[in-house]
Amino acid sequence: MFRKKIGFTLAEVLITIGIIGLVATMTLPTLMNGISDRSIAAKTKHFYSLISQATKTYMAQNSLFSLKDVVDCSLPYNNDMCLNSKTPSIQKMVETSLKITQKCKALNKCFSSTITWKNKQVNPNTIMAGGRDISSYVLLDGYIISLRRWDINDRIKLFVDVNGTKGPNTIGYDIWEMEILNDGSIDTSTSGSINNTWDKNYSVCFGEFVKNGFKLKTNKTK
Repeated sequence: MFRKKIGFTLAEVLITIGIIGLVATMTLPTLMNGISDRSIAAKTKHFYSLISQATKTYMAQNSLFSLKDVVDCSLPYNNDMCLNSKTPSIQKMVETSLKITQKCKALNKCFSSTITWKNKQVNPNTIMAGGRDISSYVLLDGYIISLRRWDINDRIKLFVDVNGTKGPNTIGYDIWEMEILNDGSIDTSTSGSINNTWDKNYSVCFGEFVKNGFKLKTNKTK
């Protein structure tokens, strides 16, 4: 008496594999995007903590009650002040308070040569530096940063690419503008409107990120 064999035919196995492959193809991109979003959000949150601590450390080490007298040595009219080694500057704040692996004299030597803003390719030097040459830095953690200010009464503008040059190099996703207030804190205000004319409004993206519980709200293509 023959026993009935229990198993799958080759056709059934192939059909099952095909279904699994189809489901994986449909769900994997969404899954990977979710992982990428969480990674970028975590890096942004970590940098926010890192730069907040760095500004406070620099102020404490130099007995500064305010950052209003910290000058930007990339501005020609600050040359005389910057010759004095005791003059507090943006560049000294970065170089003494953060772990740097590379310094670039031109911004686009560290940052990607093109970045995306509202689905358009833009020149980072125009947006971040107002067309002038300013220093940029690669940190030990892989972050790329650049800081500038126009006047001692202005906020310090900080641009950071938390994902290095790997991309997508998009403002409001892996590239952020943060504004450092004179008390050393990072402005997280969401006031103002976002547009592609005034770079001062790019910081609204970061404010929205914090307001949203450190979760990415802006699509990476915007």
